[in-house]
Amino acid sequence: MIKNTRMVICQSIVTDKETNLVSYLNCLEEVRAIKFPIRLASISLGMLWDKTSKKEITLKVRVNIENPSGIQKQLGEIKNVIKKTRHRLHVVMDGLAIEQEGIYKFFVEYFEGGKWKKTDFVPLEVIKIKKPITTNSAEQK
Repeated sequence: MIKNTRMVICQSIVTDKETNLVSYLNCLEEVRAIKFPIRLASISLGMLWDKTSKKEITLKVRVNIENPSGIQKQLGEIKNVIKKTRHRLHVVMDGLAIEQEGIYKFFVEYFEGGKWKKTDFVPLEVIKIKKPITTNSAEQK
């Protein structure tokens, strides 16, 4: 048996080759836009999987997104051989189209026992704003 224990949406993921430490950079929980549609240039989904059996298994995963209107779209499918108890799985999506404001849900499904099973989802809130947000204090004077 295998279980998805963690998921995070971020701009990029870096794994240090010497220490095997992973960094999830610029984690996203919301995005702001003045007008739609917009395109997120690069977005990644980082996952951690735990398996209970000691034997090697093949993990087949599908990543789906559901827009605020409830329309689902498959973003991709991955197949990996899992040998260790814990396994990181990172999915990089190049250029994600965002058509409207609201909550976008990233679902992950895995194939086990002859059927697809859903894990939890990670939300990304998209907010429409009226004007650009400035962070430079000199501009606000």
